[in-house]
Amino acid sequence: MSQPPVQPHSNPSIPGANRRQLRMHGLSVELECHVPALEPTLGRLLGTFASQGEHPDGAITRGSVHVYEGPSVGRRLSSAAIPLHRSGDLTELYAEAERSWLIDERWGMSEVNLFKGQFKSWILPHPKVDAVRLAELAVLRPLAMLLKYKGLHLLPAAAVSRENFAALVITPFGLERELTRALEARYRIIGQRWTAVREEDGRCQLLAMPGVVQQRPASPAAMPEWIDLTATNPLSVQPQAHCSAVLAIDSGRRPRASLQAWSAEDAAMVLRLAWPIPELHPQRRCGQLATRLAQICPCYRVQLSHDPAEWVSLLESLRSATPARTRIAA
Repeated sequence: MSQPPVQPHSNPSIPGANRRQLRMHGLSVELECHVPALEPTLGRLLGTFASQGEHPDGAITRGSVHVYEGPSVGRRLSSAAIPLHRSGDLTELYAEAERSWLIDERWGMSEVNLFKGQFKSWILPHPKVDAVRLAELAVLRPLAMLLKYKGLHLLPAAAVSRENFAALVITPFGLERELTRALEARYRIIGQRWTAVREEDGRCQLLAMPGVVQQRPASPAAMPEWIDLTATNPLSVQPQAHCSAVLAIDSGRRPRASLQAWSAEDAAMVLRLAWPIPELHPQRRCGQLATRLAQICPCYRVQLSHDPAEWVSLLESLRSATPARTRIAA
């Protein structure tokens, strides 16, 4: 399932823009897409949340995706907006009152309005990212910035489970080989690239998100392909589980895989620094998921090797140490 870069429709006023009604783990979302080439990918990433039910307007989080219209879009950025850039982040972030802007020269811009509970994204005519990354950057990321204020956190992180154990995995690179080996070892996948997280009754619940991973090609000259590791076996998906551990993967691989436990204080600091979704108002309670995870879940620093079998060994060592009282949610 290789995907070339998206070429959006040249006419921004296309008739019949596709409108999706979604129920994402209990929350109502309405998404309108004016970029036909992005539709197949959005269907794969969000199709399982499709809903035909009617919901009160005030309860709906709304988003729309459009073709970038040059200066008229750029002028939407307020001159009074404050830059909130993070070192190493390719996306520029600005904020003013209830509005925020995400600007990325690779694909375009998003405007997020926290008060109205809505976002708009504009995609450049020739984006420099493929369809999967484009959908993540232009749709999932601004949607995540809104839904977290309703208690649902969409994170670009993987998650796996087996029996009485479930781990949230924050990683700077893809885990196609590690997740494949985990499936062979009778683990189930909650999220391949994105996972939903919600705190309930003092515990963090991991909720399934559809997704794909990038498969390394057999030939160096071949293009990588996006594949769904769970496509051939629906039973390999775990709908939800209580989080037993948080794993933060170091960038780069080492000769041997290793695991190091953090204290709650150290884990809170590291997770806040590595948190993959911008915190516009970190002083608010809903912006403190990283701190809460560090308080209620064991957190570990992980260094991976090139051998995915070592990754499974690390998971098994953590699983064997998980208290028997922890149970996977039905």
